[in-house]
Amino acid sequence: MNNIALTVALATAPSTAFAELRERPRFWFPLLVLVFSTVAIVYWYYSVVDIEWLKDLMFSNNPDLQALPQDKRADAMAMLGRNTMLWGSVAGAFFVMPIVFLVSALYFLLAAKVTKLPQGFKHWFAFSCWTAMPMLLSAVVAIGALAVSFGGAHEGARLEANEPFEGCAPRRSGQSSPPSSPDLAMRKPIARSAFG
Repeated sequence: MNNIALTVALATAPSTAFAELRERPRFWFPLLVLVFSTVAIVYWYYSVVDIEWLKDLMFSNNPDLQALPQDKRADAMAMLGRNTMLWGSVAGAFFVMPIVFLVSALYFLLAAKVTKLPQGFKHWFAFSCWTAMPMLLSAVVAIGALAVSFGGAHEGARLEANEPFEGCAPRRSGQSSPPSSPDLAMRKPIARSAFG
């Protein structure tokens, strides 16, 4: 069974898919698909979001940052720009996801040893990667949210508080300051729903 067929079998015939993985454990396909889809979404998000709005939203309620003098606060905010957030998140996706799967596989291996199951680490790592494939559904939702929110369809329009894709502040040409407090009160970061 190839990787695409195995992915379909996970949804339609999971016992067949897991029997195949028991015989031939493999993990590169789901690992790469999940990492690269996450990287693509993170890259897209940080490429289009209004960074000043995002920084204001992230740090406006931070008591440590608010306690700093205005010039120190401005310096701290200036250090965190689009590229810093973008490449930090991309690096996080490349390193954190495999580490999470690794820790999960180690846990399953330990539990398997205690219960006398014969599967080794490769089996459990493959199991961890393949059982995370439903995360692709959230990737599809995130892509849809990004496409709707940043596609220009609502440029200049205010988002209502009950809209399903609220929280996106598209980068506006010529905008030099973050959105006002009423704008922030009506918006929530898309990252909370798409990446969290």
